[in-house]
Amino acid sequence: MKFNTEPCQCDLASKVQCPVSKPPLDCVDLPPAGINVSGIYNFTVNSQEMTAYCDMVTPGGGWLVFQRRETSIQKPLDFYQGIDAYKNGFGQLGFEFWWGLQNLYQLTNPANNIRTYNLRVDLKDFNGKTGYGYFSNFYIGGPSDGYRLHLGGLEEGIIGDSFIGIKNMMFCTRDADCNNMAATHHGGWWYSDDTRSNLNGNGTHQGNYSGDVPDGVYYETFRGIWYSLESTRMALKPLHT
Repeated sequence: MKFNTEPCQCDLASKVQCPVSKPPLDCVDLPPAGINVSGIYNFTVNSQEMTAYCDMVTPGGGWLVFQRRETSIQKPLDFYQGIDAYKNGFGQLGFEFWWGLQNLYQLTNPANNIRTYNLRVDLKDFNGKTGYGYFSNFYIGGPSDGYRLHLGGLEEGIIGDSFIGIKNMMFCTRDADCNNMAATHHGGWWYSDDTRSNLNGNGTHQGNYSGDVPDGVYYETFRGIWYSLESTRMALKPLHT
C-alpha cells in the first residue's frame, strides 16, 4: 500500500528539510493517509514488517483486530492449537483468525513501541445479544516471559471485566501448558486458577452446554461460563499517536 505525501519545496539555504514519509505503525495511521476502508494492510513496527486486518467502521475507526471467532458456521476454525501456531498466527485475516503472539508483542510492548494500546472486546450470543468492553493499557510480554498479559481496567461497556483472574498470567497452549489448564479448557489463553474467560476455547459448543469443566467460548460476566458464544472479536487502538 502506497501513501500519498504532500509535496515539499526544500530550501537548502534556510535549512528547511522535507518531511520523510514513514510507513504506518498501526491502523490509526490510515485515515490521515486518506484510507478509511476496512481491510488488510501492511505495517512496520520496530523494523519488523507485519500484515493486519483494520476495522475502520467500529466507532472511532482505526481498530487493529487480532482475534475473531464465528462458531455458528459449519466448520469453525479450531483454536486448540500449539504454541507455534499461537506465536505465528493462524486462520484467515478478516474472517476467523488469531493474529499471533509475536505480532502482539512487537506492537504493544513498551520496549518496542512508545504507543499505549487500549483493548476492545466485542461479544455476541446465539440469541443476537451483543456487548462490548473497552479496557485500558493492553500489552504482552515477550517469549522469554511467556507472552504475559498486562491489562488495565474496564473503561466502558456492558460486558464487565472477566479478565480479572488472568491479568499478569502467561499464555498457555496444549504443548506449553500451565498446570494442564489449556488441555482442561480446550484452548490457548492466559489461564489461571481463577479463569473467568476463554475466548479461544472449544467452538463446537453452541449456547448452553455442560461438562466437568467449562471449556467453551465463554466470558463469565456476559453470559456465564456455561454458555459458549457465537462470535467474539478482540481489537487494539492506541490511546494517543
